[in-house]
Amino acid sequence: MEYLGSKSLIRLALVSRTFYRLIMVENSHLWKIICQRDLKIPLDASSKFEWHRLYAAAVDGSHTYKARHSDQHIDWVRVGTFQIESGEALALGDLSTLVPSQVDSEQNEDGKNDALSRTMLSNVRIGSWIADLHLVKCDICDEPDCNGTMQVFDARYWELLLHDEYKTAVWNFEELEEYIVPLSFDVASVGIVDAQRLNCENTREILKLKKWIYPTSIGYPATAVQKYAAAASTNITDTECANEGLLVKVYSMKARSGSIVAIRITQCLAPGTAYPNNPRFGNDEEANY
Repeated sequence: MEYLGSKSLIRLALVSRTFYRLIMVENSHLWKIICQRDLKIPLDASSKFEWHRLYAAAVDGSHTYKARHSDQHIDWVRVGTFQIESGEALALGDLSTLVPSQVDSEQNEDGKNDALSRTMLSNVRIGSWIADLHLVKCDICDEPDCNGTMQVFDARYWELLLHDEYKTAVWNFEELEEYIVPLSFDVASVGIVDAQRLNCENTREILKLKKWIYPTSIGYPATAVQKYAAAASTNITDTECANEGLLVKVYSMKARSGSIVAIRITQCLAPGTAYPNNPRFGNDEEANY
């Protein structure tokens, strides 16, 4: 059964009560293996939730916008699973300015280095994280005819959606900071990295944007995931309009223990004086992810 796909396992569980008991009740180790195979969850991971429920929450299309703010949501794409082992994470608002050797450079009092467009987050839940990229309606202006969109990079501790505190909205996102990244070229790149693994060889591959981003003619977002990092990049269209650069906001969601269980980074064009609206990411004919 370990070699079957998840859909085949479910079909097999429906054959008889015996198979159902073997697959869905008694054999939790089976679904742990499936989680490791399909979601890259380490086999030594532990959880208070049933493994088949964890697997379902990760693959059934659930995400942080599905239950909340669904009216703002347009489309999304799964980036992948990565690990945070150090308890510290870097929320990267612009990958194009990030150089691994500069990670120890001087920071301001808020823990952010403006030159690197990054935010250091401490007390981050250690374990597996799932990253998604969303396209949502922009909310930075009150113009009724604004057709602007916002790129949202969401990463969550992989158990998050099963916690009652999340379901009942006891845990919510809180804004940590916002800043503007000057647009040196028409790309909105974003990512989250284990802060102590920034100089790992596989993490460096994510920082080499030219290796995985799409040509400027393609509006579909490019994504990349490594063991300790996940990232995404979208080409921006309509940049002939006046704007102040890329407006980046960083949010975190904390559990009752104080540990961070979700991180959100939003990106949209900061409106300029000549053009009050926020243009769309990607090409109009490729509006859907």
